[in-house]
Amino acid sequence: SLIFYKEKSEQTSQASKRLQANYEILSVPVVKKTIIELLFKARLMRDQFMTARAKPDFIFMLLDGPGYLFDNLFSGG
Repeated sequence: SLIFYKEKSEQTSQASKRLQANYEILSVPVVKKTIIELLFKARLMRDQFMTARAKPDFIFMLLDGPGYLFDNLFSGG
């Protein structure tokens, strides 16, 4: 039981560090600009619009996905 708690605690700590790193990466102005440009390009290529609900879902997926921000952005999930 103690070993499971320790492993779970380490996983939570790693996820928390990754989430914090993603927020810090997203706070860089060049990163924000690049993500916005990529969203516009993706929209133009598929002739689709992002709905109001899709935008927060997308940002959440970038920040809280399984990897770091750019890994989540280009994972294709």
